[in-house]
This record gives sequence, C-alpha cells and structure tokens, in this order.
Amino acid sequence: MTSTEQTATGLDHTMVRTWLDVLYVNTPGLVHISSTGNWSGRAFTDYDQATDYVTELDKAQPEGIYLRATTLRGQPGKGGRGGAADSLALPGLWADLDIAGPGHKHDVCPDDCTKGHGHITRPLPPTEVDARHIITEAGLPDPTLWVHSGGGLYPWWLLDQHTDITNDNLSDLEQLTGRWQAVIGRSAAALGWHYGTGVGDLARVLRIPGTINRKARLERPCRIIDARPERYSLDQLHAGLRDAISRHPDPQPGPPPAPRRLEVVRPAGHITPNDHFEARAGWDDPLLLGGADWTLTKGTPGSYCEWRRPGKTDPGISATTGHDPTRDRLKVFTDATEFEQGQVYTKPGAYAVLHHGGDHKAATRHLARLGYGTPTEKTDPAAEQRAAIADLLPPGQAARVLAAVDGTAARVLAEPSPNPEQFGPTEAGMARALVANHGEVLRYCPQRARWLMWDGHRWTWDDAEQHRELLLALADRIPNDKEWATFRKRAMSAAGVTGIARLAQHNPHVVAHFDDLDANAWELNTPAGIVDLRTGTVRAAEPAALHTRSTAVPVDLTADPGRWNEFLADTFGDNDELITYLRRLVGYSVVGHVGPHVLPFCHGSGGNGKGVFLEALAGVLGDYATTAPVGFLMAQSHPGHETEIARLAGSRMVICSEVNEDDRFDEAKVKMLTGGDSLTARFMRQDHFTFTPTHQLWLMGNHQPAVRSGGRSFWRRLRLIPFNHEVPEEKIVDDLQGILVRDHGPALLAWITAGTTQYHASGLQEPDSVKAATAEYAHDQDSVAKFVQECCHLGGGEHVTIKTAKVREAYEQFCYAEGETPVSAKALGTALEKRFKVLRLRTPAARLYGNLSLLIDEDASSDASSTRDEQGGW
Repeated sequence: MTSTEQTATGLDHTMVRTWLDVLYVNTPGLVHISSTGNWSGRAFTDYDQATDYVTELDKAQPEGIYLRATTLRGQPGKGGRGGAADSLALPGLWADLDIAGPGHKHDVCPDDCTKGHGHITRPLPPTEVDARHIITEAGLPDPTLWVHSGGGLYPWWLLDQHTDITNDNLSDLEQLTGRWQAVIGRSAAALGWHYGTGVGDLARVLRIPGTINRKARLERPCRIIDARPERYSLDQLHAGLRDAISRHPDPQPGPPPAPRRLEVVRPAGHITPNDHFEARAGWDDPLLLGGADWTLTKGTPGSYCEWRRPGKTDPGISATTGHDPTRDRLKVFTDATEFEQGQVYTKPGAYAVLHHGGDHKAATRHLARLGYGTPTEKTDPAAEQRAAIADLLPPGQAARVLAAVDGTAARVLAEPSPNPEQFGPTEAGMARALVANHGEVLRYCPQRARWLMWDGHRWTWDDAEQHRELLLALADRIPNDKEWATFRKRAMSAAGVTGIARLAQHNPHVVAHFDDLDANAWELNTPAGIVDLRTGTVRAAEPAALHTRSTAVPVDLTADPGRWNEFLADTFGDNDELITYLRRLVGYSVVGHVGPHVLPFCHGSGGNGKGVFLEALAGVLGDYATTAPVGFLMAQSHPGHETEIARLAGSRMVICSEVNEDDRFDEAKVKMLTGGDSLTARFMRQDHFTFTPTHQLWLMGNHQPAVRSGGRSFWRRLRLIPFNHEVPEEKIVDDLQGILVRDHGPALLAWITAGTTQYHASGLQEPDSVKAATAEYAHDQDSVAKFVQECCHLGGGEHVTIKTAKVREAYEQFCYAEGETPVSAKALGTALEKRFKVLRLRTPAARLYGNLSLLIDEDASSDASSTRDEQGGW
C-alpha cells in the first residue's frame, strides 16, 4: 500500500487532471463537472478543458466542486446533470463515508436541529480509522483508492475496464450499486455508525481530488490518500458483494402482502388528501419546511422563494420554491438533507420524505387522518363497492353477491350457508365457513400476526385465542357420518384448527392492517361512543372505525364538572389563564398526531397537586394513556431497551415521572421523541417495525433536570408548568385521583374533549406564566450565558484577544464553583461565536478568541491592554 499526503490549501490543478485520467482511462462519454450552487455545470470530452473549468469554478470559492461518477452519453438537458438512464459508462464502484465534524448535518451543537433528520438514530464515525473499519467489517474487497473529501472518505473499487451502460443492463447495474451501498450501510449499523442514503445513484456526484472543501467556512483539501494496484472485473465485484451479503444478509422480507383491496372511485366534487394538502399548505407550513427549521431567505411563500437548510450558517441557496408558475414545487440544490440533490418535489412528496421516509402511501394515509381530503360517503359502502366491481364480474357470476361488512375490504363469495358442510370437507372450506359465520366479529392483523375480536364497542386483541373456540364449535357441527368422519376428526385436532385459522388469515374480509387500526387522529373511542374531537359530538361505536383502544369511562357532555373545577382552583389558585391553557394542552395531547413540538413539564415541590392532576387524566383516558419507565427522558449510562420506544406506538398521552435531583436530560432523545418523525423499534423477541408517532409526552417531577447543551431546538420544546400553590392540609383528600376517575370520570373526560375542540379552533396559546417559568429555567441552566455575564467583557473586536485555552479554564472553574457541568469545548466555542459575537482567531502560535476578555484576567493581548489604558477602559 502507498499513502500520499497533501497539505496545500489551494487548488491542485495537476491532481485534478490526473484524477480524470485515473478514473476514466479509455472510458467513452462526457465527464460532467459541477459545483455548489451550480449543479447544472458543464460536460466535456476534453479532459484539459474540464480541468480548466474546475480552475474557473474555484475562483468563486464554492463549498465544493464535483464530478459525476459515471460518464454521460450526451449533453444533459438544460439545468441538470442527467439521470441514471443518461449514463454511458461505469468506471467502478464507490462509497461516501461521512466523518463527524464541521459541515455535516449530524453535528450536535447548542443550536442544533433534529426536526429535519430526526430519523437518524446513529452518529457518524468519529475518526478516519472508524470510517475505514466500516468497509473492512463489510467484507468487501479492498478498495483500489481512498480519497479524503475533507469531511469524509471515498473508497473506490476501479474496474479493469469500464462497463458500458445500456438499456439491457441499466437495471442490473442500479441493483448492484444499490446493494453495494446497502451492505455498507448494514456494516456501519453493526458498528453503531450512520451511513447515508442515495449514495449508489448512477448520477451521483463526488468531490474531485485536488479541489477544496469549503463547507462550514473552512478550507480542507480533497486528496488521494491511499492507492493499491488492484483492479477488478465486474464478476469479481459481484462475487465480493455476495461474500459481503453472506456476512451482512439482506433484511428478511416482510409477510406477503394481503390481496389488494378494492378501490372505490371517489365521487365528483371530492378531493384527495394529497390534492387538498397541496392546495392548502404553504412551504412554511409546520408539516413542510417551516416545521423542519429551514430558513426562508428571500421571497414570500406562494411566490418564488429561496431557502437555507438546517445547520447551514453561511450564505447560499439550499433550495427554491415557486420557480414554476404552473405548480409550486421544491427544487433542492444541497446533498446535506434527506432530500435528493437536484430533485424536484411536490408538497405531498416533500411531506412523505420529511415524515415517512419517502413512503408516499403511508404519507397519504396520515394526511387523511389529519383531516385532508374529503371522505367518501359511508351511508352505503356495500352499494358503492358493488357498483365499483360490477364491470369486473363475469356474466356467469350474476347470482353471486358482494359481502362487505366494514368498508376495510371487499370480497365476492357465494351466498353463505350457516352449515359448515356446505363449504366442503377441506380446511379451505372450513376457513370460508369461519368467515361466513363469524366475519362480523373477527379481524386479523398481518403486521402483528394476531387476531382481534369485536366486543361491542372496540376490537380487542385475542390473547385467549377465542377464534380457535369458534372454529371448534364449527367443526362440532360437521356431520359425524362415514363421508365426513375423517375430516371432522382432523378439523377438531390442534393441527387442524391451526391450519384452518392460517388459511382464514388471508381472507380479505377479515384482514385489518395495523396502520388502519385507531387510524383517525381526531377520534376518541369511549364506552359511550366515538367522540369527534374537532366538534365534540358523539356517535355510536361501529366496527368499521377499527378502534382497538378505549377510554376507561364514558363521556358525558352534560355531567357536572364541579369537583374537577374545585380541584383545579385549589391547585392553581385564581390563575384562570393557566387552567384554560392546560385544558387546551391536555386536549391537544389526546389527538393522535404530533402538531406543536412541545414537552410539558409539571414541576413543583410535593403536595401541590401535579400527581393527582396527571394520574386522574391518565385514569379516565384508559388505553390512550400510558406511563414511561423511570428515567425515560434522562441521560443514562446504559440505553434502554427498544421496547420502551415500541410501547409508544398508538399511545396518545404518555406520562414520564420520578425525576431525581441529580438527573440530566437526554436532549437528543427528547428531540427525537417530540419531533414527530417516524420511529423504529421492536417488542421483545419480535422484528423491528416503524411507526408514525401519535403520542404527547408529559414530564412530572419535584426537581429540574440539568440541561447540558440546550439550544433553541431544546428550549422551544419545553413548557414548564408551574405547580407553585401548595394545597392546604385541610383540603388534602386521600386517593383524590381515584375519586375523580370513579365518581367524576365522565365529566372530566368531557372537560378534556372540550379542550381538544378549543385547541382545534385556536391552538395552544401559551400564557405568560408558562413562558416566564420556562425562560427562568433556561437561564438557570445556561452556564455559558452566566459565565459571560459574570466573568467576561465583550467588546474591542479583533484588537482584544485571549487564548481559547485560558477562557476554557476560566469557564470550567466557574462551572465547578457553581456546581454545574461544563459543556464541551466545541459547544462553548460555538455558543460564544453565535450568541455573543465572539471572534475565532488563529495565529501560528495559538488559537484565540477576539472581542472577549476576562474580567479577572491580566494576561490579555498587549494591543487590548494599551487600548484600554488610552481610553480608560471599554
């Protein structure tokens, strides 16, 4: 192995030219060069002209200059670099391994943002050695070349001769590059590191060795650091991939999809969820860029706008909207977000990427749950289904009828007979008999591999396997004569019942997909009926609603809430504004979608009602409320099991309690669980699954946990609810929460649902008392701000300097004296620069801060000292 190092900070013209020769030796087609902000770039057949173009681009000092991995068969269309189908030749395979550091969206800093990329649950590898180990662990062949991009590594496996890309092999090559990247991703995951997506695109662009990486306002050379003599044939790379997959197997496919359900044509005048969302939502909507912390830098939503991505602080356009007057779409120029660089997205498409990992079907379903689109009429679903399939039925089947019980599926079958022998002496016949006799009370969820049974107001999981008893009862009705005796014995055996049940699971009449259960975010199922949380009205329970959860008490809109109001008055005094806010906040918490990203924190010393308040709410909400394990949101030495996350699926109000005096927030976990992005988890001894959050976390404690990094993305979530009023001893009632649930539960539930309608009408509207309490908490936890306020002087610009190490030492001493944990050196520097306008300077001898001096420091720069003497201080 050979290794080369380059420390020059300017463009290396020779290395750029050499790279083109190395990568594309004897390769036909055009090479495409582009740069940040100029992704259309230019394509060349002459490598000298291409190198000169790189030199021309570098004069503008862009963040990066890039080369398309494959050559082009012709000049691309205006404004683009061509897609995969425009590729002519493949020179080899590659990977793109980001390393933690400046310029990556995974950086954690006081002002970090996780909304746009909360689905990333693993950190980037911290060192070059860790990044290289991903390839070694993958079991792939040794790369021919290693390129350091200035922020990561590009391993390249060069072919001994290029591969022509044709219509016949395009799909195979896309599958090869995609699986190559997938096995690298699984290797990274096995080591606990994150690996990006979209790397295997045949139109992928990568930095050119010899150019400069200027991300994060730094200048770092992109250079070749290692080279080997090995070249590979395409067959050898396929063999290497097979070896790697044997080490890191492809994920096992999920259960076979249920038969496609009948799609009923939407009547004229009705609008789909996607069309409704596109017409109603602006790009600054919380469900789009506005909720992902993109910054609007130019324009007004609805017209041409320019946007800057999360985490980007220097000038530059990351994306635009409104560029096409016929349809307002998002055009992306950056590769540092979950969006694909160079792609154009509609609003529903962008929503699917931001919240559902690009799953458009799941995104559409969730938009419908949020109220987008006009629902089809439910007055006679069977009639609609019959009309929709009338043209599909063969003429000879005119006597057959359509059985449709709940609108979730449709099937065509013969008019059922109550006697199982009418279906024939087979397990398939018995499966049909089960559905014909008990289909109204049975459902099967393939994603959970479990049966459900209707209990009169909801579907309950059949933990006792009562469906088997129904099958045995049917089998007992089979004639016991000679013709049926053998099958009857088989049908009544354990193996027979299991086989029949397995066949019945696939009957579309009983299939209920997990995403369809409890799917309506604005419905609350109660023993008295289903509450429409938008209007507060109640309708009768129905199987078609597919509710598996229920409140513990019925709702009674006419019940007297006097005892609950008395408790609230005792707890909060005369603070009607806070009580009204809490009503809206609790109401929001029972809606099954994540809107405002908030974490209510009920704080106060013991005996002030916060436990009674939350326990009473959880008591009436029944299945919709749950508690989290002790320390769920606190930093721990050992991470909790994934089942802790899995238990959140489908929940609405989740209560976290028991905050100890020395606890500290796990800030990344708080952001992940309150951000609304899809979560992946698993139950014990079960496969992983991904779900869209429906929960709202509440925290309760006598102590305020420490906040180490904080930043806007943390504090904009927290809502400190002050429980300052100590309940008089004569008004303390033992088991008050139980009394409120048992004796006043229907009135309390009506209070909650009224809060939901208020939230739906006017939002949360935080009162000043909550804002002030939260701000005070943030200030108490902001060790950097207190250090600057008490120990530093700001001013003097670059004429006043001090060594960063000296400031760090003073800051740590301040924190230890105050009993606080200091933030990291990186977080301290970032906070001083962004929040207090401190300059970061560097000399050959030391790293310095400018515009800052220590009040107790006598070792500031002489320039600063003389200036202070002449001007009598700042």
